[in-house]
Amino acid sequence: MSTWIGNDADAVHIPSENHLVSYNELARMVETRAASWSSDLAGKALIADTTPRGLGQIVNMLAAHSLGFCYSYVDHRRGASFASKALNLLSPNAVANDDVLSLKNGPQHSLPDSSANVIFTSGSTG
Repeated sequence: MSTWIGNDADAVHIPSENHLVSYNELARMVETRAASWSSDLAGKALIADTTPRGLGQIVNMLAAHSLGFCYSYVDHRRGASFASKALNLLSPNAVANDDVLSLKNGPQHSLPDSSANVIFTSGSTG
């Protein structure tokens, strides 16, 4: 992340639900999340994220990419049925919800050599 930040790392750049976050603070949050996930998942992984949109979801996405994991955001606003179908289709190694990572048992799809983003949204393009 340091290449994105430049000389303005302590300036407030990201509005959060409860406060404003600097790039330095975001980088620390991502490093902490990635460290906790790397001990749970070894090698390649697909993370499905059901975290509500916001800072937690951004941290999860950046943590997954920093570890070289594939990442898919499942937009929960379409309801439990939509989320369940998306999760069944994805067959992720783990599901993230805020800072909780739940490991999944059972078969998972083979993963590509490079990470990817897949976003299941409410259908809105905006």
